[in-house]
Amino acid sequence: MVSSDRIHYKRNVLISLILSETILILAFLFFPQSLTKKKEIIIGESISMVEIIPPTLQKLSFKKPPPKVPVPVISDEVDAFDLLDDVEILSSEIVSEISKKETTQTGITNTSPRLTYEILPENKEKLISGTLNLSLKIDKTGRVIKHKIIRNSIECETCLKKLIDIVYKSRWEPAYKNGSRIADWVQKSYVFN
Repeated sequence: MVSSDRIHYKRNVLISLILSETILILAFLFFPQSLTKKKEIIIGESISMVEIIPPTLQKLSFKKPPPKVPVPVISDEVDAFDLLDDVEILSSEIVSEISKKETTQTGITNTSPRLTYEILPENKEKLISGTLNLSLKIDKTGRVIKHKIIRNSIECETCLKKLIDIVYKSRWEPAYKNGSRIADWVQKSYVFN
């Protein structure tokens, strides 16, 4: 079903086309010489025209005056500043102090386990389909020691067992807390289409 706006749009386009064609036909009928007349160009003549514009003087100045310089207002009296004595600092002292502050203040030495070696499961026959979300406990040496299944949509039980065996063969960089290795949990997902 065509809306009324489209019907009016089509009608208006057709009317405008008919009117423009009519105007062109009438222009050719009443002015045939001016529309079809060829202009001859002589090669020796220059085609461009240069018009000389006389210089003019402007009596009015349109420049804005410069802004006024702001004057600072001091509401309270300030006591004399305490100046520090000149101290010579070596660059190695700065680096060591910054690293000490970062590790103690921001806890930069605290990290989560990071995957370093992974065996990817093969799905050549497309037997496995679904998603497996695991929570893995990584010990101080970087090995998986425990797992918890968070979400499992894989229907093949033998495939699930093989996949978990492969997960135990992966290697991790252990978590660090305050500069020492600790056992920590991490989440890992596998998606099969």
